[in-house]
Amino acid sequence: MNARLLNGSLPIHSAASRGTPENLGVLLDAGADINATDDKGRTALHWAADSGNWETIEALLNRGALANVKSQDEGVNTPVDMACLARDEAISDCRTFSEDWDDEKIEGLLQRLKEASE
Repeated sequence: MNARLLNGSLPIHSAASRGTPENLGVLLDAGADINATDDKGRTALHWAADSGNWETIEALLNRGALANVKSQDEGVNTPVDMACLARDEAISDCRTFSEDWDDEKIEGLLQRLKEASE
């Protein structure tokens, strides 16, 4: 569970980026550190935000993930930065959000992320 992958990430980071809140919950329930960082200082919340994985962002916040951790990424170093970029890319690419994640709900989650990072 704590073995680093070749890119310096941990299984919790992969689950946050590509998985579901349920998969992430299994790792957290087994003792994974919700705020563990990869080699660039990114947490699971960074990974979820970077991929625009809105359900996982919400699940991580509900489980107490820290939203104010800064990574070493140049210019885009907080989960809020990454989530805003993911949202903007989705809009500019004309991708549609799932029915459960409309613009209003995403904006609400971004606001929650911003408040948690202060």
